[in-house]
Amino acid sequence: MYGIHIEICYSNYNDENAGMYKPKFLQAEKNAAEYIARLLKNYGWGINEVKKHQDFDRKYCPHRTLDLGWQRFLDMVKKYITIKEEPELTESQIRAIAREEFAKLEKERAESNVSKWAVPAMEFCKEHGLMVGDGNGNLRPQSYVKREELSQVLFNLYTKNDVTAK
Repeated sequence: MYGIHIEICYSNYNDENAGMYKPKFLQAEKNAAEYIARLLKNYGWGINEVKKHQDFDRKYCPHRTLDLGWQRFLDMVKKYITIKEEPELTESQIRAIAREEFAKLEKERAESNVSKWAVPAMEFCKEHGLMVGDGNGNLRPQSYVKREELSQVLFNLYTKNDVTAK
């Protein structure tokens, strides 16, 4: 009713060489510390809000964590609170990254070779002036085609008498 209660559970397996506190418990405890830190951040609470079962009913609980040291556990929670998260990107930063990545993709596609099946069609278009390519004459065979570029190709096809007559 007055807080969020978390039970640290782990698989009880037999491992004679693992020592008193088995690795799975230590991992479960680490997971709990990380989760508690996230809750504290989300709710704007401080480390003083983290309580033990023992604080409410005097039972020695959580016994494994208490055996290892309560302050040690609180320090683990604090570690996760202070881990700096990546700052959120602004919309303009996201757009700049997207433009940069798209430019890389376009450059890569522009430098790609024509697929073997399309070689005759690409040569025909270039030979008859249906597609003239970029300023360097590169047809960018693997690049995306914009509607304005397609419109120009169709216009060239329709207006070229030597092509439409054949």
